[in-house]
Amino acid sequence: MKKLKFIFLLSWAILIQCALFAQDYIVSLKGAKINIPENNYLVTQVIDARIEKSCHGYIFGDYPSSRRQVKIEGGIEASLLSVLKSGSNSSVGKNPVIIKINKLSVFEDGYSVMGKSYVYAEMQINMDFYTILNDTIFHQFNAGRYVKFIHVDIYHGISPKGQIDDQIVKITELCYSEFLQRMRLNLGHQQVVSQQQLQENSLNQEQLAKSRSNNYKNGIYHSFNDFRDNILDTLTIISQKSIDTWAYNLGCKIFKFEDSNIKPINIWGVEYNRITYIQIDAVFIPIKVTPTAYVIKNLASFYQNGRLMEAGAEMGLLGLIAASKKVYDQDKSYNSDYLEKQFIIDMSTGMPVPMEETDSRKFESKLIFYTDKYDGENLDLSINGKKVCSFMPNSYFTIKVTLDENPLNICLKSDSDEYCETISVEIFNTMYFEAIINKKGMVSLFEKKSHAMQSSINYLIENGKMVKIEQETE
Repeated sequence: MKKLKFIFLLSWAILIQCALFAQDYIVSLKGAKINIPENNYLVTQVIDARIEKSCHGYIFGDYPSSRRQVKIEGGIEASLLSVLKSGSNSSVGKNPVIIKINKLSVFEDGYSVMGKSYVYAEMQINMDFYTILNDTIFHQFNAGRYVKFIHVDIYHGISPKGQIDDQIVKITELCYSEFLQRMRLNLGHQQVVSQQQLQENSLNQEQLAKSRSNNYKNGIYHSFNDFRDNILDTLTIISQKSIDTWAYNLGCKIFKFEDSNIKPINIWGVEYNRITYIQIDAVFIPIKVTPTAYVIKNLASFYQNGRLMEAGAEMGLLGLIAASKKVYDQDKSYNSDYLEKQFIIDMSTGMPVPMEETDSRKFESKLIFYTDKYDGENLDLSINGKKVCSFMPNSYFTIKVTLDENPLNICLKSDSDEYCETISVEIFNTMYFEAIINKKGMVSLFEKKSHAMQSSINYLIENGKMVKIEQETE
């Protein structure tokens, strides 16, 4: 009886644990509305052209190293179509518009200072707007934007999660409003596209890659889209204000504008004396134009030299690490190497990003297979029918898996036994599996899901207690 009770409790614990790790974070846009005055258009279709369609990114799970996939209830096409239609009071006499979503992502991150844990989220969006006339499709505008939102100590129960739906609606409304403004000013691209082009993701196409012409007048880029399309507001007089010596030496500037309605914190950047500047926390940092990218000069140095903690909310992980590193340099847990990365402008959203994409933003999973002590037999690991490594006692093997490769068929083979199972990977998460040979020579694979066990495995790997095994080549 005691044995049956133990088996029941163990099974129940495993079921709860599996449900916990598989749980997605569902965002609902039901009933959400946008407010678009003077709207002469009606959105008739939303196309999801994202490269990664499984989800929109992640938020933290029960602990920062676990991540839950963010998904929109009902799918992005139907949900956003309902939101966008809410901006039109009537369909009578309205011009039809098709909107294609190239990117809509949200990623949560965090940091700790003075014993408090803070969480922020960053959201990026890129969408194309098309009009239709006599069955001909015209590409009119591409809108890219990003937003970051931060919250106080998460132990008080406040996190960015509750704002995700509102931020999606807000950023969508801003993109739609900018499209309408372009059309009112007769600045639509008016490019004829085919049905195939309408369905394809646009982020790697010529529109985002073509070179901008140089501006030699002083002016304002009210949005990233203005910068990308070389639309410069030259009507407002710009002048410099005094700035700290360290920032001046980095080439940074603070500007004031003759028009009191223009707030530095609300614009994307400026042209001034033939140099382009991007606005970060109301300070303008110079941009270097290269043949392949727009490089943000001295961005790491800018944060290392004394910007306030509030700047971290604007620049995400870079600002957070830099601000906390300045005050708590003795805490070696911060990834100071991040400050040495070179930053460029993401030409799909205008967001400053590392030139090399961070692993945490990739739609993939890392799998770690490891062994403890065992005697005698050979132990081989095969994935999808291909041998990838041979284990030894106290060793480990890692592999990264994308969505296209999911699920995986995993086989362990010893001299006397073989065990196989199919694994569905958890995108954005690291999964841990122990390869076991028992005293009877039987082999098995056991997934380690507890945070404590995963931490102990990481400790052994980081301290050289396990030998890393490289993948075999053909």
